[in-house]
Amino acid sequence: MNSLTEPRSISLIKSISYRMFGTLTTFIGCYVFTGKVVLSVGVGIFDFFAKLVLFYFHERAWVHVPAMVHKLNRAVTKIEKAEKS
Repeated sequence: MNSLTEPRSISLIKSISYRMFGTLTTFIGCYVFTGKVVLSVGVGIFDFFAKLVLFYFHERAWVHVPAMVHKLNRAVTKIEKAEKS
């Protein structure tokens, strides 16, 4: 399966697993600096959901990059051919 056919569910699973590690890092960092568990949990929860959504859309955008590069290459080839004639 290539990235152009990767289902959205795989992007969602990858987003969630990535965010779990990122949120743990944010929680630990917040706790180290503040010493407050409740604040650290709140920041971690916000961090998890905000970045989960952002990463999902980032992941889906990258799925389209190879197709866009292909279209761009075709357009450049057409321009080059037009300039030669």
